[in-house]
Amino acid sequence: MNRIVLDANIWDKLAVDAPGRERLGSLVSASAIEIIVPDTLLRQLEASPFGGVPDWFAVNVIPDSVFVLDHSRLDHARLGDGEVFTAQRGESA
Repeated sequence: MNRIVLDANIWDKLAVDAPGRERLGSLVSASAIEIIVPDTLLRQLEASPFGGVPDWFAVNVIPDSVFVLDHSRLDHARLGDGEVFTAQRGESA
């Protein structure tokens, strides 16, 4: 199963795209994808006109993958060694 994050702009587009919502819902129901909502995105959706995550299909709310001082909420982000970020960044500084 593929895990995906839909950023806030995609949620806005889905609000006016019933066929897109239906297709994503079918993929979620068939366990072809899992839509995850990290805490920072959850807060963005709560502050939006949606008032939270729309109930168009099942989602999995998870903690943010990194803890950022003065941004992350306790118990809603994970402390880590930065290994995944460092690997993704590669040789760029």
